[in-house]
Amino acid sequence: MIQPVLTGGNATIVKPSQLSGTTDKALVEKAREFETILLNQMIAAMEPKGGFFGKGFGGDYFQTIFRQEMASSLAKDLELGLAAQLTKAAIKNQL
Repeated sequence: MIQPVLTGGNATIVKPSQLSGTTDKALVEKAREFETILLNQMIAAMEPKGGFFGKGFGGDYFQTIFRQEMASSLAKDLELGLAAQLTKAAIKNQL
């Protein structure tokens, strides 16, 4: 089980760029992918019923691509800290 990394009762916010020199790059990348998937699900939950591109196969297709790109962009630009926390916790809990 992955535990949140805490320092003095508060979560430590570490950017993925601060971890890249000390860990396996694949681990950092997988943590970023997880953050993107989580954002994708959050965006999907907030979408209007008909979506932004209408109903039907074409609308669903473009809605999915739009959602994936939005989540990817948000994960890259905002650096929410989830990927960094997951990476740090995984390193701490490695066997």
